[in-house]
Amino acid sequence: MIFINACMRGKDSRTLKLARSIIRGQEAETINLSDLDLKPYTEKNNPTNKPIDQKFVRLAKKIAKCDGLVIAAPFWDMSFPSILKVFLEKLSIADVMFEDNGKTCSGIAKCPFMFFITTRGMYIPDGSDLEQATPYLKALCSLWGIKEFDCVSAYNLDYLSEKEVEDRLQKAIEVGKLKLNNLL
Repeated sequence: MIFINACMRGKDSRTLKLARSIIRGQEAETINLSDLDLKPYTEKNNPTNKPIDQKFVRLAKKIAKCDGLVIAAPFWDMSFPSILKVFLEKLSIADVMFEDNGKTCSGIAKCPFMFFITTRGMYIPDGSDLEQATPYLKALCSLWGIKEFDCVSAYNLDYLSEKEVEDRLQKAIEVGKLKLNNLL
């Protein structure tokens, strides 16, 4: 399993604490996005104008064939931190994650599932139109050919007492462990 850490607050991140509790005991290779030199594509720096960085080709190949992908990212600006979007764009490589027959794209990744772990400070429950991370990640699974997607969240954390936050996180840990075990 590969664990993508897109929690930019480090040890202070509630999302990271939640994710670590859920995946504890699982064998997972961690990719910390804050350790990568990620820059968004621009007119001068995009794969149509120059060769794709081989570091990302290797990562994409590794993720395409891994036995599961877990992503931890907090709710930021109605979705997730932009560093995760940049990373996912760099992984979306034709003939690694999907193939293009000139009329449409079809996923070719062998990774069986993506599991998304998140926390939200605001009262934005799963399925809300205000939460756009999950729809994007589901669409990406479709593009890449990943068959299963699930997520777990704890929300409204900025407006609860410390005890209520801990209770909400504990419930999310229990639900998350069950969901991850169902995917494995």
